[in-house]
Amino acid sequence: MAPWRRHPLVAAACAALGLAAAGLLVFAPAPRPNILIISVDSLRADALGCYGGNGAATPVLDRLAEASVVFRAAYTPRGETAPSLATLLTGLNPSHHGVLRNDCRLPEDIATLPRLLAGAGYETAAFVANRVVTIAKLDRDFAYSRCTDEDGAPQWRWDEAAAAAAVAFIAAPRAGPFFAWVHLMDPHSPYQAGPEDRGRFAGATRIDGSREQLEALSRGAAPLEAEDLRGVRARYDEETAGSDRRIGRILAELEERGLASRTIVVVVADHGEELGERQRYFFHSLSVSRSVHRVPLLWRAPGGAPRSIDTPVSVADIAPALAAALALAFPHACDGVDLAPLAAGRALARDAVFTEYENAIAGVFTARHHFIHNPEGAALPIGAGAAAPFRVRVARAELYDIVSDPAERRNEAEALPEVRAELLRRIEAYLAGRRLREPERIIDATVRQRLEELGYL
Repeated sequence: MAPWRRHPLVAAACAALGLAAAGLLVFAPAPRPNILIISVDSLRADALGCYGGNGAATPVLDRLAEASVVFRAAYTPRGETAPSLATLLTGLNPSHHGVLRNDCRLPEDIATLPRLLAGAGYETAAFVANRVVTIAKLDRDFAYSRCTDEDGAPQWRWDEAAAAAAVAFIAAPRAGPFFAWVHLMDPHSPYQAGPEDRGRFAGATRIDGSREQLEALSRGAAPLEAEDLRGVRARYDEETAGSDRRIGRILAELEERGLASRTIVVVVADHGEELGERQRYFFHSLSVSRSVHRVPLLWRAPGGAPRSIDTPVSVADIAPALAAALALAFPHACDGVDLAPLAAGRALARDAVFTEYENAIAGVFTARHHFIHNPEGAALPIGAGAAAPFRVRVARAELYDIVSDPAERRNEAEALPEVRAELLRRIEAYLAGRRLREPERIIDATVRQRLEELGYL
């Protein structure tokens, strides 16, 4: 008997919600579809060929994009794994679900997408390659959950195991629909791809992709040349290629089992990554830049037409959009909204999405601008002990025209005072409407050590 068969489904009360016919046709055909969410840790949007990246690294995802709704302006509310994945599963921003950092747990009373779907008769399973998912209790409402993070094994092996487990789950016979969540760890640092990809793009470079080397570069403890930046990006692309191939195996299993025509497939990232372009920073959790907040979001639904959408959307929209597609509703008010109108060619009432860095910094993305509000002038530190600490500098106000300056090289907060004032007004209104939730901090020393090993503390 498959291991997930031995676990009872988690029941939850659900309320019916009416759905516009156009949105239903685009996002969820009848009968009830299977749902597959694949999230990839640290995957920047511009790592995919369909978003302008290295197409040689992402042929599977680029083919998927051709049959999907492609959201070109999708943003995560926080550049850190646990807060963003909690948002993915609840439709709430971090200040509302309380997972402000990787050392916080998701409170038991907050409903999740797997709880909602289990109550509607879905078989639910999670296959994750990042231990922070279990530490933060993000998998608590899945009937079956497996974390493939293994001490002493290279990171790419974690992903191999997660993908293999997901394939086995899809292949298992069942009478009803399933909801499977797969979270792959590559291309999270260290950038040391598996044997199939190692050296594909990097060529001759002194960059080995180790976390120790990336930390030294971030602290300024080692020289940094333009060739080094190219080497880091090449190592990163090699790991992205591994993720792409593993996703291909999962999608191929859907096809082989005749399930592709009955499955909604969502591919997203928890956050992007800094690759040394700004302030020599090579990670994500201390960044509030667009390269970390912008993520790929591909949504393929049976019967849905491919479409490219430039309207800003949030990772917080995914759970409520899936719920609405199935005529379900969360018991809490979501920060995210149903995306069916966009997929049907209509506009949303909302034209901006918000981001948070704990309770210190807030941001807003519109179709044209990114504004960062840092009222206390907080600097975000890394490094301790004998190593010279490095601080990610964030101005009290940063404003970027992301159409003409997508890499955010020019802070135009002083040059565009009217835009700055309008976006500040929006952020202040958003902050005033928040209902801050006290985080549940993890204090277990062993658990914190494991988080430190991943570079999370």
